[in-house]
Amino acid sequence: MDDSNIFLTLTPFDQWGLTIDSFRLPHNADRYVKPCPISRGTTPGECGEEETPANELEYFHRIELRFDQQTKVKGCVTFGSDPDQCDVLLESRRPRFYISFDSKQRPAIWDDSNNGLTVIYDGEAEDDLRNHFKWIFFRGYHKIHVKIPLRNQRALGFDVYLPQHFKTKPKEFTDNTQDFMAGSLPPHEVASNDLALRSQGTSFALSESLSPSKRPVYLKREELGRGAFRQVIKVLDTTSDYEYAGKEFFHSKGWEHEIEIMQKLQHDNIVKFIDFKSHPKPLMVMEYLPLGNLSRQNSISPIAVKEWAALLHQYLKALVYLHARNVTHRDLKPENILVKSRTPFLIRVGNFGLAKEDINLRTRCGNYRYSPPKVYLNRPYTSVVNIWQLGMIAMEGLYGLPNGPGEPPPKDAKERRKTPSQFFIWCFSIVEAAEDWEPPVSGCLSTAHEIGLFEEIALRTGKLTPRREPTQVPNDIDAEEASTIKEPLGEIGGTEASHERHASQPSNSCPRVSEKASPGTGGRHSDRSVKRRRTANDSDPSHRFPG
Repeated sequence: MDDSNIFLTLTPFDQWGLTIDSFRLPHNADRYVKPCPISRGTTPGECGEEETPANELEYFHRIELRFDQQTKVKGCVTFGSDPDQCDVLLESRRPRFYISFDSKQRPAIWDDSNNGLTVIYDGEAEDDLRNHFKWIFFRGYHKIHVKIPLRNQRALGFDVYLPQHFKTKPKEFTDNTQDFMAGSLPPHEVASNDLALRSQGTSFALSESLSPSKRPVYLKREELGRGAFRQVIKVLDTTSDYEYAGKEFFHSKGWEHEIEIMQKLQHDNIVKFIDFKSHPKPLMVMEYLPLGNLSRQNSISPIAVKEWAALLHQYLKALVYLHARNVTHRDLKPENILVKSRTPFLIRVGNFGLAKEDINLRTRCGNYRYSPPKVYLNRPYTSVVNIWQLGMIAMEGLYGLPNGPGEPPPKDAKERRKTPSQFFIWCFSIVEAAEDWEPPVSGCLSTAHEIGLFEEIALRTGKLTPRREPTQVPNDIDAEEASTIKEPLGEIGGTEASHERHASQPSNSCPRVSEKASPGTGGRHSDRSVKRRRTANDSDPSHRFPG
């Protein structure tokens, strides 16, 4: 039977038998419970001749921590080597820690030794030794193991088991916890005579400058998205219970530049950088936005016109901030716009994997659907590329985009030289379509044209002079090595409909040169702007906009 007075059970787990010897000390008699003997002929579920154990724990030497037991310090069970100060005596002077409940009534362990200990959650964080630190005993893990290193490569160790009645009798468990903690000091003020038991609290100065023994410990949760060279996962801080988004890099090199950029950025409309660690795998920790990206939110509930206006305003503020620091994002797309709130509508710019701190750029990178013509040409470009990308995002969300090339540009250099014309023609059709709608969208793209993003000759003729493939600009990013989250997974990735809307476009519906870019019908962009706008009766079936 599940005893509602027990809030934790500890069973020994070490190869030297040191923990069992400690548990069996006379000082621990009121908390130590002998294992239930198993007689011959009994089944594993039987104890003696008539008794049946409540669960398998009854076959182990164990320490039971109960609500009704008196403690040296109110509200916490102290472990150590001094019988006058400790509730549970251990046969070693090195460990000093206590178990209690935090402000949210979660059982936790606080270390107060210079040697530290390790808390392992289902095999995770086994190398994260910490001292003067707090770990929460989270529910939902099959096994939580505490390991205390000793001299001569030995260790004390025990497994922690949470009772089931916190689920079956939640009100009784809460009431018992409140009674147990009534009159106790906050964890960071707990003291027992000369033994100061301190906690780091629930917040840290998250910086690489912290010593390894003080850095936060993060537990991996579900995967949020994945790219060729990295994945984004939800991570849990074992001290604060805060959830973050962690970008884990698959390779030991090539990730430093993104972290260097993110560390310098502090803006309300840019995803907040929290922390990073380099071992065992490089991990960048950022704020977690559970609403996901713009594509996902649009698939759940279409983004309203007022929300688009708010998005443009906030995004432009972020770009002003970035461009003032010579930071070019280069990969703006709906998947990299994260939604913090729908009421009010708040967004964050995320994923700086392709960002560059430079004003003169050349590498072709980013999503081809949102990239401007100069990127296809492999010509030098500037941070203005972000203006084009923002205009494309807004136009796609408000009116839809003309059908473009169904496949991205080929990776092979020779093949790429054959493809720019179709992308220029597509960009031409976008500007032409934008002129038939409201001025805000047209103005955004026209500004991009005026500052040099368009190649007029290419737009008029649909032809390009083959050029030798340019060499990589020194210190620029290798676009093949840089990675982005191409297909967010699970809920965060939106629905199939959203992917069809934002990614899948028929490859045979791109306007042909003879139809859209011939010398007889093309005209200069500046000449077209004075022509009358098409009416509803002049619709072009190749543009397929929403009515």
